[in-house]
Amino acid sequence: MQAYQDLDASLFNQIHTNDVIRVAIDGNLLLVGQQYKDQNLENFNRWNQTRVKQKIEFSFISRIQSGLWAHETGIYKLTRFTDSGSQSYYGKFQVMLKKVGDRWKIYMDSDTNEGGKVGESDFQKGDILR
Repeated sequence: MQAYQDLDASLFNQIHTNDVIRVAIDGNLLLVGQQYKDQNLENFNRWNQTRVKQKIEFSFISRIQSGLWAHETGIYKLTRFTDSGSQSYYGKFQVMLKKVGDRWKIYMDSDTNEGGKVGESDFQKGDILR
C-alpha cells in the first residue's frame, strides 16, 4: 500500500519473489519474474512523470496459511486523485504468498475487474485492511 502511495517501484518489487507469476486476467497477460518487475518499473516511472496521486486498499474474503505458504482472495480498491476530484477502481484479487526468510512475499498475483462489475459494495463485504 505504501509503494502505491509513494510511487516507489523498488519497494513494490521487493514484496515479490524473484520468480513471481503475474496473471492479468482482463489483459490476457502472464508475466514471470524479472519481466513483471521490469513492467512495474515502467508503470511507476510513468506515474511519477505524470505525478499521479493514488492509494490502494484491500478487503479480504479469505486468508489461508499452511507452513511457508499462504493464499488470499479479496477485493482491491485503487483510488486516483486529481484536481477535479477522485475516482476509484475495483477488482477481485488472488495471491499466493511464500515466506522467504522472515518475510512474506507475493509468489503469484492475479486479478480481474470482471468487466467493471466489481464495486464498493463488494469491497465493503470483506475484512478491510486498516
